[in-house]
Amino acid sequence: MLRQVIKIVWSLSLVMILALVFSCKSDVKRNEPKDEGKPLSNNNKQILKKLDSLVQILVDNKETPGVAYGIQIDGMEPVFGSYGFSNLESDKSMSVDDQFRIASITKPFTAISIFQLIESEKLSLDDTLDYFFPDFPRGEKITIYHLLSHTSGMVNWYDTKMPQDTPEDFPMCAQPHKYVEEMENMFLFEPGDFHSYSNTGYVLLGEIVEIISGKSFERYLKDEIFNPLQIIDSEMETLANSSEQWAKGYGLDRGVKELFVEPEKYPMPYAAGGLRSTVKDLLLLMKGLNDGTLLSKELRDKMTQYAKVNSGEDINDIVNFYFPKDFVLPERPEYLGKYGYGLGFQRMEIFSTDAIWHGGGIAGFQTALIHIPDNGVTLSILTNAGIPGGYSTIWKEVQCLITAIE
Repeated sequence: MLRQVIKIVWSLSLVMILALVFSCKSDVKRNEPKDEGKPLSNNNKQILKKLDSLVQILVDNKETPGVAYGIQIDGMEPVFGSYGFSNLESDKSMSVDDQFRIASITKPFTAISIFQLIESEKLSLDDTLDYFFPDFPRGEKITIYHLLSHTSGMVNWYDTKMPQDTPEDFPMCAQPHKYVEEMENMFLFEPGDFHSYSNTGYVLLGEIVEIISGKSFERYLKDEIFNPLQIIDSEMETLANSSEQWAKGYGLDRGVKELFVEPEKYPMPYAAGGLRSTVKDLLLLMKGLNDGTLLSKELRDKMTQYAKVNSGEDINDIVNFYFPKDFVLPERPEYLGKYGYGLGFQRMEIFSTDAIWHGGGIAGFQTALIHIPDNGVTLSILTNAGIPGGYSTIWKEVQCLITAIE
């Protein structure tokens, strides 16, 4: 719980001393930006070179076996790169087409699905859980809005005791709400009083998408998000659809000779974090959200602005976050201004610039998708190593670079 809260609140802004450099095979794939009426300035060219060098350092300094990234500047053609290995045991080089577990970047896909159903007048932000799950505790109080904004008060299922008959593949099972509603010590606070990151809430949102659409969650994503955007390499992870395209995830243990080890086992968390995707597909998602393909501008703005708690205050200040009584806040990074959550995306102010983003962390992987509205820059970066390695070790420098793009 502590690690999760630190990761969410302070944007994975770890400052680490970079260690020994080692030689490693690399597979770098780039597309040169095409001039579509807006030439790439010398400043932006230099920034892209620095970004590429930073990404390479992750592999050279053994922070991750491999990394892939994609960046798009406004209307320019995207630039992609990859370094290191997608599989150390087979010496398979990383490719920009490799699929990573994107963990919580699944949540924007889930939120977009909910907003599409709202736009088609099949749902409302004010709909309560008891409409979908009649026996759910406090179901008459918890709304779709609370689930999207992490203000329901529900704990993460892995931080409490689940019922004895909970399937091993929970929450990738049928009707996960039946097990959620029997969790012990389910609530941290009354719905809407505070913000506390809840994967449990997004599992319920995925099930609501299925109930309203009459389709499986993955089928809905394919029909309403993947196909319209020509996303071809994203899917829910199950053993039935395993692929050679999957990057393998690793743990980082500096106390052992091999360094990169097998990560802890963790069931895929369904609509809260169960997708695999690529840097290319994530850029397409953000483009489709911003150009109106997926949602109206009004609903897109609703998603990406700060949500509110019951007091009417925005979720952009520490006073609106819930913390255990004995929790000690880490030092706030000097470059981080406002920080909070919307309705499916995180929002923050970095280097005096607004950013919309979502990060993801799961056994063996760390991922990020970030968009800067002021300069139209979108970056996706995927690494196949978990904390304490992964992209977070260069995140401050990366954010500084992308906010400086003209």
